[in-house]
Formats: sequence, structure tokens, C-alpha cells
Amino acid sequence: MKQTILNDWNFVRWVRLVMGIAIIVQAVVVKDIMFSVIGIALAGMAVFNIGCCGAGNCYTAVKNNADPVKEIVYEEVVNDKQPGHN
Repeated sequence: MKQTILNDWNFVRWVRLVMGIAIIVQAVVVKDIMFSVIGIALAGMAVFNIGCCGAGNCYTAVKNNADPVKEIVYEEVVNDKQPGHN
């Protein structure tokens, strides 16, 4: 847990933290509980590095396909006879 909080701070985490703190401060000024919950959630996402793809949760494994690529052979069909001509 300590590693998650202290390491891997990037620009997006800092933006989330600043926005969360700003929302919390605004919620205290206007005395709005719902606004403060949103600010705490946003700041918590930054501190604990959670959220959509925040901790690499959206990783999908690359499928290794051992089958060789099959080359497609095309055959051109030409019609020498035009309509109306014998």
C-alpha cells in the first residue's frame, strides 16, 4: 500500500489530486456534502492510484498466433467479348 501511494506519480495523478483538493475546498466553502464526497473520491483515486486503467487494470494480453500468414492468390478474370459485338 505504501508503495502505491508513494511511487509512480504521473501528470494525470497530480491533476486528479489537485482537482480533488479544489473540489473539497469549494465544498467546505459552500457547505455541500455531496460535492465533498465527489472531491474525496477524486482525491482518493489519485492517492491510491485507482480508477479506469490507473493501476494497469485495463491490460489485455496480446495473443500469440503461431500460425504462419497464408498468402492469398488472386486470379484475374477478363471478358474479351463486349456486349453487342460478335
